[in-house]
Amino acid sequence: MKNFIIHDSLGQILRTGSCPDSMVVDQLQPGETAIEGTANDVTQYIVSGAVTNKPALGSTIDKTTIIGNGVDAATISGLPNHTAVSVVGGGATTQATVIDGTLALTLNLAGNYKVTLRAVNKLTQEYTINAT
Repeated sequence: MKNFIIHDSLGQILRTGSCPDSMVVDQLQPGETAIEGTANDVTQYIVSGAVTNKPALGSTIDKTTIIGNGVDAATISGLPNHTAVSVVGGGATTQATVIDGTLALTLNLAGNYKVTLRAVNKLTQEYTINAT
């Protein structure tokens, strides 16, 4: 049996498993690569064929309490392009993608909002914003 890691061209780990040596190639889809080993897809990715720990996302937020009036904003900066954003709160979930490195978040309803940031080959980062 061989432990394997399947990843894409960006190094994202798509799946892991084990199978007989002769069947590893059967696990691949087009555009995927397999290497031998074990890994954690949440905290690691592949660089030049080696399992590597993901670095922190490295974003910063200017404030975590705002007025829920649709005008006051919390600004998150230092985001890689194409960072996926999920905002949960106020009875809804909103999805967006950051393309310029900065997210200005305004809210219309009072409450706590969980902001989750995901970027390729970075650790996921979360903030809680309180709208008053």
